Formats: sequence, structure tokens, C-alpha cells
Amino acid sequence: LFGFFLLQLVFKLIFSILAGDQRTAAGDGIVTASQAATLCGILLLAAWRPPSLSLLSLTAGSIQTLVLAGTTVFLFAGPYAAFRPTLARVRMKYARPLTTLGARFFLLQITWIVIFSTDSMIVTHLFGPASVTPYMVAYKYFSVVTLLAGILFAPWWSAYTEAWHQGDSAWIQATVRRQLAVWFALAVTAVLMAVIAPRAYRLWVGDGVRIEGALSWIMALATVLAAWNNVFVYVLNGIGKIRLQQRFSFLGAALNIPLSVLLGHLFGPPGVILATCVSLGIGAVFAPMQYRRIMNGSARGVWNR
Repeated sequence: LFGFFLLQLVFKLIFSILAGDQRTAAGDGIVTASQAATLCGILLLAAWRPPSLSLLSLTAGSIQTLVLAGTTVFLFAGPYAAFRPTLARVRMKYARPLTTLGARFFLLQITWIVIFSTDSMIVTHLFGPASVTPYMVAYKYFSVVTLLAGILFAPWWSAYTEAWHQGDSAWIQATVRRQLAVWFALAVTAVLMAVIAPRAYRLWVGDGVRIEGALSWIMALATVLAAWNNVFVYVLNGIGKIRLQQRFSFLGAALNIPLSVLLGHLFGPPGVILATCVSLGIGAVFAPMQYRRIMNGSARGVWNR
């Protein structure tokens, strides 16, 4: 499994090239094809072999790796032949700036993992495994909005990069205004989902799982805040101004766990999600402030890095 993981890290570089070429849909198509092939492989395995975790892992890992490898070879042999990696094209003078920027994005990913992925563990620790089920049902329910936000916002990252290097800040600002209208529609959707949540939960999981109304509303708030952050964070990531984002992300990650424990003791499971909202709220304030300063030319010091 570790070997497949390492191979996929190499082959997934093709996604960065597709994103840079503003063909994120093609990258999503590769992922969909990989998952469909994996599903078919697992179904065939279940039909012909007795249950085996080792065979399941081997089948899933090998199929996903083969799909990625085949796609990478096809694209580098065809439309992206000019970008095919070779040792002759290695330029060590670019190693340090690229590695530094990559490390910063990696650290940002770690902070977001801390903010978003520790809640279920904290709920388990404070209230027991039984309390994780209501949390996960609410989380999966509102993840529909998160998924839509990712589909609608993420593809613009590379477009912001191109526009910034062309000096077209007017296009960036016009696009962000449209994205804010989309965010408002997503926020309304999240509110409506919170209103109908009790009925939706009953249709989905029946009456066996009791989910507090407060948990649904706070989960909706967290979803809306995350989408708001993404509107501005994708711009800042696209133009490479992530130093301030690092700082408020590190602050949010440092506050998240102790604040989750404190608010969890005070308000129960909804308090854990409320702590996530506080962590997201830091970026919700500073990200648009930095964006506006950069766009109007008043960014100085860390605001311009």
C-alpha cells in the first residue's frame, strides 16, 4: 500500500499540469474513471474470491495506480509532450523557490487537516463513540454544500494565477464579485438545509439517531464560513500571497483543539463544531482584508506576502 501511495504521488503531478492549463474537469474525469475502475475491480473480486482485506487493498491500490500511470503516459506522449519531465530540463536555480512555496502549501494543508479532521476524535474522547454518529450524519448532510463550493470555486485558482501575471486585477475583482453571489446562494442553501434537517435526517437514517437542532445550525455555519474563506483563499493562493494566510491558519489550528475541548464541555457536541467556526472566523476576517488591500494597491509588509 505504501508503494502504491508513493507511485500515486508521482503520477498525480499530471493534475497540477491540467489545473495550470485550466482543465480541472479533465482531472476530475480521471479521478472518476479511477474510482469506477476500482469499484468494478472490487465487485469482480467479491464474486470470484473469498473476503480478504489484503486482496481488497491490493486490488484498489493497483487499479488506481494503473489508471493514473496510463493517463500520465498518454498525456505526456500526446497533448502535453512539451511538458514531459526529463533530466535535461532540470534547472536547480528554481529548486529553492519552488520547494519553499510547496512547503508553505503543505503546511497550510496540515493546518486545515487539524481544523477539520480533529472534531470527530474530540467528540469521541469527550462524549464516547455513540456521539460520533449524530456528528457524522450532520457532517455528511452539510458536506453537499462543501462539495458544491469546491466544484464552483476551486477551478478558478489557476485562472487567478494567469490573470495576476497578466496584470488583469479588474478581471479578478469582477470574478470574485460573481463568486460572492454564488457564495450567497450556497449560504441560503445551507440555511434551508438546516431548516428541513429534522425531516431529512428521518428520511435518511430513520428515528434511531437523534441529532440536536443546534448541531445542524452550527454545522451549517461552519460550512458557510468555509465557503466564504475559499472565495478569497483561492485568489490569494493563485497569486502566491500566502504568508499571512499561514499565520492566521496556524493560529486557528492552535486554538482549535483546546477551544473544542472547552466549548465541548460547556455546550456538548455542538460546542466542538462551534470551536471550528471560531477557527474559521479568523480567516473569514483576515482573508478578505488582505484581498482588498492587494487589489487596491495598499498592501504593505506581511499583507503583501
